Amino acid sequence: MKFFDELNRRNVFKETLAYVVVSWVLIQVATTILPIVEAPDWVLKTGILFLALGLPVWIFFSWAFEVTPEGFKKTAKVSEASSDITISNVRFNYIIIIGLIAAVAISFFNRSMPKKKLANLITNKSIAVLPFEDLSSGGDTEWFCDGVTEDIRTNLSKINGIEKVISYTSVMQYKENRPTIPEIGKKLGVSYILEGSVRKQNNQIIITAQLIDARSDTHLWGDNYTRDLTDVFAIQSEIAESVAKELGAKITPDEQANIESVPTSNIEAYDYYLKASDFYLKGVDYNNRDLKKENFSYAIQMFEQAIAIDSNYVLAWIGLTQAHSDMYWFYYEGNIDYKIKIKECLDKAIALNPDLLEVQLGVGLYYYRCLLDYPKAIEIFEKLKSKYPNNSELYGWSGYVYRRMGQFEKYIENTDKYISMNPTVWGAYFAKGETLIMLRKYKEAEYYLKTAIELNPSAINSYIFLTKLYLIIGQLDMARTLISEINSHEMDYYKSNIELNDKNYDKAISILKSSSNTWTVNHEVYTPKQLHLALIYYMMNNREQANIYFQEARFILEEKLDEQQNDSRIFSSLGIAYAGLGMREKAIEANSKAMRIMNISIDALRGVHRELDMARILMMLGDHNNAIEKLEFLLQQNSFLSVELLKNDPFWNPLREITAFKTLIANPKYQVTMMNR
Repeated sequence: MKFFDELNRRNVFKETLAYVVVSWVLIQVATTILPIVEAPDWVLKTGILFLALGLPVWIFFSWAFEVTPEGFKKTAKVSEASSDITISNVRFNYIIIIGLIAAVAISFFNRSMPKKKLANLITNKSIAVLPFEDLSSGGDTEWFCDGVTEDIRTNLSKINGIEKVISYTSVMQYKENRPTIPEIGKKLGVSYILEGSVRKQNNQIIITAQLIDARSDTHLWGDNYTRDLTDVFAIQSEIAESVAKELGAKITPDEQANIESVPTSNIEAYDYYLKASDFYLKGVDYNNRDLKKENFSYAIQMFEQAIAIDSNYVLAWIGLTQAHSDMYWFYYEGNIDYKIKIKECLDKAIALNPDLLEVQLGVGLYYYRCLLDYPKAIEIFEKLKSKYPNNSELYGWSGYVYRRMGQFEKYIENTDKYISMNPTVWGAYFAKGETLIMLRKYKEAEYYLKTAIELNPSAINSYIFLTKLYLIIGQLDMARTLISEINSHEMDYYKSNIELNDKNYDKAISILKSSSNTWTVNHEVYTPKQLHLALIYYMMNNREQANIYFQEARFILEEKLDEQQNDSRIFSSLGIAYAGLGMREKAIEANSKAMRIMNISIDALRGVHRELDMARILMMLGDHNNAIEKLEFLLQQNSFLSVELLKNDPFWNPLREITAFKTLIANPKYQVTMMNR
């Protein structure tokens, strides 16, 4: 005990704690500042190493030396009279207190500020393949040129020795408008740029390629390839191998075999495949998406043409699988038997090449989208990520699956990785903004949604969710200002909803009635205009008009249900229509079917919408206590519900005088604060 007493007397414990606190503050400051000034990774690592090595030295000096009025002296030579232990104690108390305050302040700063992902941090072996210039005569060959470019990029992404390969969607912005190479490199966060041209002429193909160091704008390598058109795959492989050599990236035997594999021996089949892929890349890419049925239908036709010519074309089979999967996932084909068609296409691909990356990805997507077996899908994606760390798709899909599973931290981790590899893809910012709303990190959500709008001002989804965000935090004027700038019939429902929350019922009705938009449809809701109008009249206590529109909505939804028998969205909307008409048993039955198909335990994202619809139905049926319990349940979950919505939305007026509801919306832990606002 004497030893510990002496340690305490010499302030060793307190001085060590002060060192640890100050070191932690310095590390937090460094991790915030260094990325902003683009300092290399070794700077932070070296600083942490020095602080760690300094700890035992500090402990030794704490033991061996003491502060006196005359300065530092060896403890052994300091008499009790000249020792300044009390003053030292006070000083280190101040240091510890100030350090802890600084630590809390930095932590608060880091959490409250939008996490602006530093996707442009440059790693040494990183590359972007810019769209090759189409020099073919006759026109209508741009799809071929883009396809060849994407195949070269895909080959590079399969080489683990290359640290980062930027996606197609991020480089397409430079197809028409191309700044300087250093500017592109800095914006995309890469050290190297590959550019070139493609000329398709009769049965020949001429490809030029050149590699440039983006940091110095220096030409490193270039070559011209004039070959028979059937050699296009060999040229793509040779370019990827040459680039890897210049970057000093070693290619393993498995990677070599993967890169040099020939997907088809038939160029006509390859043409159809590229047409379908081009449509996906430009029209229905999930992070720059235009998810229209006709886009999927066209892609299906092109993939089927490729397969008709070459039935062993595995990439065409997996492309067809994905296109059919899209038709099912986005409810264009709601019949559950449609999954059989998807599985048949997937089985063909598996039989041809079960180990191919694209096939394994297709298997993962089948478990994700068709079977809703999220753990199995993640198991496949994680395995593929370890083998293909440069494939950004795998991080994107993994993030989406983790989000469905309710594992939001892993969603953010994978999405941030995806954004680092795709720094200008608006859809990734949109999806993260949407998710941050659920997490009630409203300030960050606003940043990501505004960034999505900056990257793609024509994408309506970003405006929709930013409007939702402002409604959730009770900022009706901000929502109204934002939405007034948008001329799109898709926004009419949200314009009406703002007026509804502001109790401007007649204006809300007028907006809907004059709108050419007859449905509010997305992956979570399927609501006809008639149901929106019925609910407004219901809130106005105009039962006659409400019943007219509830009845119209009922017939429309029942007819739609014949086409899409397994659609939880339709069952939920139908349950609300039945409840409005006083058809209690039918409302409960429809709601039960919706909840069996989709609830929060099945899918954390879609499920919250079904749970909220259940609360609506319960309230309309007069089961107020259970409705309030469901609302509290949703406020305790990651969801889009807030007490501000409950306060402003007149739908919940029948609950306002109930003590349990008053207690709920006044509960301090559910309030929207400046921190999460």
